[in-house]
Amino acid sequence: MSSLQAVVVHYGSRALLVVGILVLRKLSLGRARRAQQRPGQESPRFKIIKPVEYRADNPSYLSSFWQQVALGKHDNGHATCPLVEQHKAKIDALAPSLTSEETSLKGLFALEDGTTHLNHGSYGAAFRLVLDVQSWYRDRMEAEPTRFMETEFFPALHSALVQLSDFIGVQPQDVVPMHNATSAVATVVNSLVVGPGDLVLMTTMTYPAVRSTLARFAAHNGANLLEVELNKETLSSPNSILEAFKAALQGRRRVRLAVLDHVLSFPPVVMPLDGLVPICKQAGAKVLVDGAHGIGALAPNIPQLCVEFYTSNLHKWMCTPKGTAFLWVAPEEQSRIRPLVTSHGCGLGFQPEFAWSGTDDWTGWLALPAAIAIFNQLKPNSIREHNRRLVSSAAKLLLERWGTSRLYGVNSVGYSAGMVAVELPESPGVASCREGAEQLHRTLRSRFKIEVPTFWWEGVMWVRISSHLYNTIDDYEALAKPAPVPQTTCTPRLAARLPRKSTTLPKTPFRGSPTARMATRPRWGDDEDEDVADILPNKEERGPDENGIKTTVEYFRNDKGEAIKRTTKVKVVAVQQKAYTISDERRKWKKFGAAASGNEGITNKALEEFPFESTRKQKQSLQEKKVTDLKDALKGADNQTIVGSLKDMLYKRRMERELRRAKGLLEDPELPPSEDDPSGAPSLKPGSYVPPNQRGNRVGAAPPEAPRRYNDNSVRVTNLAEEVTEGDLHELFAPFGAISRVFLALDRETGRSRGFAFINYVR
Repeated sequence: MSSLQAVVVHYGSRALLVVGILVLRKLSLGRARRAQQRPGQESPRFKIIKPVEYRADNPSYLSSFWQQVALGKHDNGHATCPLVEQHKAKIDALAPSLTSEETSLKGLFALEDGTTHLNHGSYGAAFRLVLDVQSWYRDRMEAEPTRFMETEFFPALHSALVQLSDFIGVQPQDVVPMHNATSAVATVVNSLVVGPGDLVLMTTMTYPAVRSTLARFAAHNGANLLEVELNKETLSSPNSILEAFKAALQGRRRVRLAVLDHVLSFPPVVMPLDGLVPICKQAGAKVLVDGAHGIGALAPNIPQLCVEFYTSNLHKWMCTPKGTAFLWVAPEEQSRIRPLVTSHGCGLGFQPEFAWSGTDDWTGWLALPAAIAIFNQLKPNSIREHNRRLVSSAAKLLLERWGTSRLYGVNSVGYSAGMVAVELPESPGVASCREGAEQLHRTLRSRFKIEVPTFWWEGVMWVRISSHLYNTIDDYEALAKPAPVPQTTCTPRLAARLPRKSTTLPKTPFRGSPTARMATRPRWGDDEDEDVADILPNKEERGPDENGIKTTVEYFRNDKGEAIKRTTKVKVVAVQQKAYTISDERRKWKKFGAAASGNEGITNKALEEFPFESTRKQKQSLQEKKVTDLKDALKGADNQTIVGSLKDMLYKRRMERELRRAKGLLEDPELPPSEDDPSGAPSLKPGSYVPPNQRGNRVGAAPPEAPRRYNDNSVRVTNLAEEVTEGDLHELFAPFGAISRVFLALDRETGRSRGFAFINYVR
């Protein structure tokens, strides 16, 4: 090939390569342009649209109803439960009973007999009539689910929202249904926008679930939490609370959201919202009021609070079924608030989006009008006054009986939310700690049938009592009597049994209650020796006995709450060691240099203690041990077992000898010559062993010279590590000659090398 042809081929190939690259690049750019089509451009397979252009496909039965609601033309002619009208006369007859502290309206509730219920604040208690109305709606829903969900549910829900709005004094379109106040708080905080440098305000006494919600929300958005410290001194007066908030909000802090409790869960202090809200507003914060204990216990005043958000449970003090709560949002904030679950109401507005969050059981909400009807018949102010008066009398009774002085929840004018925290007296049997409070709570429930929460706060034990229509002053008499309490410590799940001796007080029957009920409810002063099911005994230790056995018995509960007894036996062995006294004296020397500071980690611990072991005694003990083990193995065995064991032992020994003989490590002893054999050859029986020098023609020949033992062929090796084995030594010394035996000294307790060994060579 000429030089010209070579040049043409070279540059031609490069030109083709460049053309190919350009073609591929053009194809890739075309694909990229098609993938980056502008929104609105269509393709045979897909279409890209902007999110703001999305239109939800709402069911017609949902969208049409709420459109009619917005226009004020909806028809609330849905089926209503007739039970409320049927019981109206009975409820009206109970209204005069609210003026007495000794008359119980327990018949209105579904509470069991035999238990003193003093914990309405935790979970509430539903009216029996309201539960019947809920069952009526649930039966109707299950009888024809499709008809109920698409034609009856939304009118009934809207009717309940309207009646609730009238009861609390707000506009119906500003209220949405919720299952509980915690869900409402999560809905609000997840709809707001905060960022780095922003603060979310809460207090040290904010409800724990709400605190966790705020902490996770702040962490997710890079914000921080501003926590206001509330202690027993701060909560002693409204002015102290206001001063604590003013101090926390001083300076230019960017507080975006302030979560305030209407009533603290514990201690049940009514917060001065009329003063707190303006302070938070001045700091530029939106205010969310957690009124879990608000509606029903306090007079509703949501519009007067001037806050952006308010939520409250209805299953507590309104006595509705569980899972009934609401969220009120100011009109100017409704466009920002979205439900946690986006469903068929998407895009229809504030209230329709919350009205349907997927298939759910909202029959508790549909029964809310029945609870409102009962409150209206008995007069809400009369119910609140009854609860306030009864809980105040109960707190006074407990303070007198127990000799304590501190309580929270009732101020100088007797203002309370139906709950009061009373200081418990000191008791030698109850540890003043959180575990002691939990143990006392379990004891009151299991033995005395009293449901009341106990707390350990600010170094003091407290009890939180509640009052409602089913309570009387006799219920608090049962709590006020002195109690023999179990021994408790500050270790969870550990308590002693009840003392056998206690102060015996006369039994006082409940007023208006049957005697049979008294038999099922032991009083605090009853001198009865009975065990409590959920109180576990203390840990017991016994021994060591004559055999050196130490026994430990302890009780605990597994994950299922079952009581488990665990017994542990340990053998205590005394070990004698010989140590040099000079080592102990040297440890007592005064430290100097870097060790003078007294830090034990600077110096090393002396290890100059040597166990004293006698070799002769060890051999004797091993022989004795073999005999003892054999006796123990054959003890109590029959003859057949003994014969079988001996045969196994003899068989193992014979196999061991054959193996050693095959390796040349065992010399066969010469048989003594027979007296009948003149040649000196032994007389052998058929099948007996014949030495090689007496076999065949060599019978009677002179035996060869016996192998000599050369002691100078043994090598002693020292300074061996504990990890060395006989195999390692054999591999190390085999290149120097044929090895007949390797002996490695082993510790009889640990089985590891003692640091020396012997290597025996054949020659």
